[in-house]
Amino acid sequence: DYLDEKWDTYNDWLVFSIKKNKSKHKPLKFRKEPLIKGENLYAVGWSYSDTLGTQKVYEYKFEDTEGNYHNLLQVKGPKSLGGLSGAPIVDKKGQLVGLVTSGGADEKTNKVYLQATSNKNMRQFIENLN
Repeated sequence: DYLDEKWDTYNDWLVFSIKKNKSKHKPLKFRKEPLIKGENLYAVGWSYSDTLGTQKVYEYKFEDTEGNYHNLLQVKGPKSLGGLSGAPIVDKKGQLVGLVTSGGADEKTNKVYLQATSNKNMRQFIENLN
């Protein structure tokens, strides 16, 4: 019940820092420009139904932002969204625009949407850790 009533204040993230990066992997950069309605965005990761093989890239279109969360319409994605929580949402330049928090089908249209917490919300959360 708590989550149903206060879902926009619930941040169940794991935040950590790395002192030295000895890998070839580089952290994603936060996008600074506002999102544009209809803009293509991509969720990178695996759903529970797509866990085998290489990492998947699922395509979405930006619809709007409500509070701290972006609503993304699925273009090419998994049948089941389970397992995508925490996956990065990136733009065509690979810049981070958010993290997947939830998703599902709209009851009226049956269109599938992802909700992603915004960069603004993530930054505020991280700044308040100190």
